[in-house]
Parts: sequence; C-alpha cells; structure tokens
Amino acid sequence: MNQQIRIFKDAFGDCKEKNCSYCDGKSAYKLINDSIFFIVDKDLGKPVKIALHGEYFQLTVENPKGLNICLIKTDKCLITDDEKTKRCDCILFNSNKIFLIELSDSTNRQTKRKESLEQLEDTIKLLRDKNIFLTNYQKNAIVCFGGQYRITQSSVNALKPYFKERYDFILDEKRKIIFS
Repeated sequence: MNQQIRIFKDAFGDCKEKNCSYCDGKSAYKLINDSIFFIVDKDLGKPVKIALHGEYFQLTVENPKGLNICLIKTDKCLITDDEKTKRCDCILFNSNKIFLIELSDSTNRQTKRKESLEQLEDTIKLLRDKNIFLTNYQKNAIVCFGGQYRITQSSVNALKPYFKERYDFILDEKRKIIFS
C-alpha cells in the first residue's frame, strides 16, 4: 500500500490547503481499515472528510474484510482551486480496486451530473498525464448524490460504454461502494 501511495505523492505532492484541512497530520492521504465508514463533502471550500457516526454523509464505504483502504482528498487538498484543474472530490483505493468519487447534494441533478462526469473524466486524464497507470486495478468512476435515493439516470447509463472503452473505467451512480 505504501508503494501505491508513494506513486501518488511523487506525482501530486501532499495537502496544499494546510490552513483549512481536515487532514490528519496535514496529509491528503489517510489509511482506513474500518469495516464501514462514511464520506461527506458538505463544507464549501474544504476537502471531503470521514463523517462521524450519526452525522450526515453522502457515501457509504463497506470494507467487510478490514482491508487497508487509502482515501486521497483530491479537491481542495491535493489540488487547489488556484490550479484551475477539474477534479473529482476524492479517490479511494486498495491493492486491487480504485474508485474516483464525485459527491454532490445538488437539487439540480441534471446540471450537476454533467459537471460530475466532466470532473471524473478530467481526473482520469490528469492521472494519465502524471504517468499514473492503473493497469492492475479494477477501475471505477462514481457519481454520488446525497439525499433521497433515485434511479440512475439514462445519461450515466449512456456513457458507461464510453468510459469503459476510452478509459477502462466502470462508470456508475451510487451511494455505497464495497471493497472485498
């Protein structure tokens, strides 16, 4: 796991928003082996955080085997607004799976969905530009809306083959991911 984290650190560095960071030790990288945890991106201008029990959250992460999972806080931590780069909110990975995650609470889901897909696509391109090739991973790009659950829109379903063919990423819209 440390080797994989080192690859990201060599390419991107570490937390660049130390004055407003939730990051433990002011790092964009957090190892988690809890069997279940929750992620939220609620505070404008700050990176994602692990939600405490009972707090509002947008994404549930199940880890039934207690594997080491790395959370990389990309938006407003690893990559700042000054960099004018579109990026997803966070990346979660272990030794064989990687999830690029874009979180939203938008009431205008159609507009936000389009923007989220662009952010995921630009993050994939950014990883490639930084020579981070994920050939040995099951690669997933996830759009996650908080609030009331709704059926995945046809716009996401229509782009699934494009993401798979062009980037070798499985595109989905969901509120729970599972590492196993």
